[in-house]
Amino acid sequence: MGGYPLDEPFPEPALADPADPDVFAASLGFRESLVRGIRERGPGFTLRDALFEFGSGGHRRIVGSPEEVADTIEDWFHAGAADGFNLVPDGFASGLEIFVDEVVPILRRRNLFRHEYAETTLRERFGSPRCASVRRHDVRREFRPRGPQP
Repeated sequence: MGGYPLDEPFPEPALADPADPDVFAASLGFRESLVRGIRERGPGFTLRDALFEFGSGGHRRIVGSPEEVADTIEDWFHAGAADGFNLVPDGFASGLEIFVDEVVPILRRRNLFRHEYAETTLRERFGSPRCASVRRHDVRREFRPRGPQP
């Protein structure tokens, strides 16, 4: 896409079928979804628009202050659009830290994020029985040297 101008209508050759596997090395289903999304937005949709809208891998991006991020999550929750979220922070560790340190407390004050869980494991959380093939064992015993030691 590097050869196309950012602020002109999305280039039709880039939407052509079938996708060239030497150029597009991702999921063809994902590509079809992108092409459909671009076409649905009409002829004025630019490459810059596409990068902004779809550049986060199809995930909704929420950008703003901690209060604004919490407001958006609350709006989605109350509208019934979601009852949980998968967080995809930016590429920096600070993105997760900022979310945990600044957004989570706001969500907790609004009773939208738990303070603690009664269960201690994910298995308990979902009420799944312990697998019969999983045995507790003493790893030290398994790796303890055998026979006489020097």
